[in-house]
Amino acid sequence: MVRNGRTTTNKALVINSRGNIVHNIARHVGTEPLPCDVKILGAIFSHPYFCSSEPIRSEAVTGHKQHLFCLVWDFVYPSAPGGIDNPMVNTFAPGTPSLDGLGCSKIIVCG
Repeated sequence: MVRNGRTTTNKALVINSRGNIVHNIARHVGTEPLPCDVKILGAIFSHPYFCSSEPIRSEAVTGHKQHLFCLVWDFVYPSAPGGIDNPMVNTFAPGTPSLDGLGCSKIIVCG
C-alpha cells in the first residue's frame, strides 16, 4: 500500500524464487482481478524451468525425454494434461494462453 498525500493506491510486485510459479500467477491475474484493486507492476522469473516434448535449438535430440526435468515432471504430476507439454511448463504448447494475457507489463527473466 502506497500513501501519497490523501490518496491511497494499491501496488504489488511479484517476486518469487521459481519462474514457473510467477508465470502461472501472472497468467491468472491477467484474467481474474485481485481484491482491493491490487495491480501487478512486474514479474521476476528467476530460474524458470520451461520444457517441451520436442528439443529446442541446442538441446540434444537423443535422450530428450530422459532429461532430469522431464522425469521429475512425470513423477510429480503423472496425470498432467498434455504431459510435459502442459501449459504450466510449456508456454508454447497447443492451447496455451497467449503471453499477451499476463497480468503485468514488465517481466525480467533471469537464469
